[in-house]
Amino acid sequence: SGTNGGTTASCGAGKVVVAPVVVTPTVNGGTAKLASLAASLQPGQWTILNNDGDASGYNWNLLVACTAPNNSGDCGDTIINYADKGLWDPNTKEIHFLGAGHLRAWKFVTYSASTDKWIRQPKPYFDCRETESLCWPMGHGYEHSTINPENGDIYWRGFSSSEMYRWTKATGTWAPLESSSNPNPTIVGALAYFPEMGGLLFIGGGKVHFFNETTNTWSQLASNLPMAEYHNVATYDPINKIVIFGGGNNSPKLHKINAAGVITAIADAPAAVGVNSSVFTVDPARGKFLLFTWAGSFHEYNVTTHTRSNLNPASVPIRNTGAQ
Repeated sequence: SGTNGGTTASCGAGKVVVAPVVVTPTVNGGTAKLASLAASLQPGQWTILNNDGDASGYNWNLLVACTAPNNSGDCGDTIINYADKGLWDPNTKEIHFLGAGHLRAWKFVTYSASTDKWIRQPKPYFDCRETESLCWPMGHGYEHSTINPENGDIYWRGFSSSEMYRWTKATGTWAPLESSSNPNPTIVGALAYFPEMGGLLFIGGGKVHFFNETTNTWSQLASNLPMAEYHNVATYDPINKIVIFGGGNNSPKLHKINAAGVITAIADAPAAVGVNSSVFTVDPARGKFLLFTWAGSFHEYNVTTHTRSNLNPASVPIRNTGAQ
């Protein structure tokens, strides 16, 4: 969405909108397609970045999730099922997404703004779904991935487990997170990297945990916070240097945390916020949060003035183009 230079991109089953899974890149300059489209938009305007059938590689084969290797099993699902977040690397200008269909193969896909191409990354060594017919799947995308915008490293958590891994951008390799005390407060939580805190937040089960990258240790910052037990969200705002988190199953309860680790409740969202009921993201150019609800409404939250606005849902292509 062309809002003061910021763009919001999302993946649909047949197209990518430059706005569910949502990633919020800010593209400055350049002549690549994404930058050119962003520069051409007016505030509040949306456009299509990629369609199934163009030369970008964004198509059904990229998104399809099967129960067996080489698309030989049940392929009735896509990797964007139960997910609402992609990852933007501001240094390489790439979009990353990690997800899976229900009990199906897991995929890690990347879009390059410089080439306007989508590729599938090599599968992690710990993913057995495509080589074994019976294994515990890695799970949907949920909000179980996040990125360090300073170096492009990606963090991922397994479904209903304490397993966490880091993908090192420089080497393209996965390794377990260097800690023996990874938290496991819920089956489906939310990860958010917080650069000013120097580490990783994990939200779930009413609790907030923090991973300090310097000491490689976890600590619990809060518990018993009002929010649902799982399907929570957590989104980093690079303008106001905060993370807004909470929500989950049928819950509108949200909180914010600043770089000092201070947690404050904010006003309830106008609808439930969670990976099974909405898309929740931030406009990185203005630091305003955007909520796209299951019912089709579109809202904006100004964290500075603590005010909410109802925006025009008909303007959003994911609502009227058939994208899933």
